[in-house]
Amino acid sequence: LVTASFANPHIHVDKAFLAERMDRSRPRLWDDALDETIPLKREYTPEQLMESGSRIVEMAASFGHTCLRAFVDVDTIAGLRPVEAALEVKKKYAEVMDIRVCAFPQEAILRDPGTEDLLVRAMEMGADGVGGLPWIEWSDESMRKHIDIVFDIANRFRRDIHMLIDNNNDPTSRSIEFLADKVIRDGFDGRVTAGHVEALCVYDDVHATRVIRMIREAGIHIVSNPHISLSGRGRLNA
Repeated sequence: LVTASFANPHIHVDKAFLAERMDRSRPRLWDDALDETIPLKREYTPEQLMESGSRIVEMAASFGHTCLRAFVDVDTIAGLRPVEAALEVKKKYAEVMDIRVCAFPQEAILRDPGTEDLLVRAMEMGADGVGGLPWIEWSDESMRKHIDIVFDIANRFRRDIHMLIDNNNDPTSRSIEFLADKVIRDGFDGRVTAGHVEALCVYDDVHATRVIRMIREAGIHIVSNPHISLSGRGRLNA
């Protein structure tokens, strides 16, 4: 039986295996686990990032993957070290794996001043796409500004966009709606992807129907990421 190979459109190669460096003896909430990554990111070394990146690519290849969209954090904590390492891993495994490096503002943009400039530098270094995380900004206005910044960078460097959207159970979280509205108004040739989109499952039916129609009209690709949205955060209704 011969089939097409697998593709993973959403994997955080810089944070792969970080759990091995955490205290796993006690239970923790999702946000607690994210907070624990911050001191670990401060201690990133090129050698460690290359080792973990190489390990995850070889593991993916062993399970039949030939294409990865590799998210790497770009923020004022780790700087551009994850991007540098991911680009080296991409080069190292070019004959084995098609790796697309996505520069991802894990700590937001407006909440982490300096990140916008780092995203621009990541594009100049050769990142293949620009990510976004608008829903963790403090206000709807800031979410819209976050989205505008990502689009400005993507347009400037002619890169694709992949945002992680509404990764929560909050029926007031509207960043997928803001993203769809932006694409409909400005257009982006089907080059926008949204991941997670979990708040959609807790919208009322009328609102959800309107937002789904917007997503369809905008031509946004959806990556549901069920191993996180369902298992990792227990959203059995997603």
